[in-house]
Amino acid sequence: MDQGPWMRAELGLVASDDTWVTWRLAVELAPGDHSARVRAIGRDGRTQTARRAEPAPDGATGLHEVDFEVQRS
Repeated sequence: MDQGPWMRAELGLVASDDTWVTWRLAVELAPGDHSARVRAIGRDGRTQTARRAEPAPDGATGLHEVDFEVQRS
């Protein structure tokens, strides 16, 4: 989160070996702009590569990053 250290997220149910897995991570953030970057770690312990590649022919690679704003409630 915000270029900080990697944190372990809670994973949702896995439907099959060929599906996306939902996840969540509860954090407290100050109001303002933030970014979240995610990566996967396989059952075999290999970490997802940050190198971006298109889906064809072997599946997409790269890390997913989202920018967002936290507002005061």
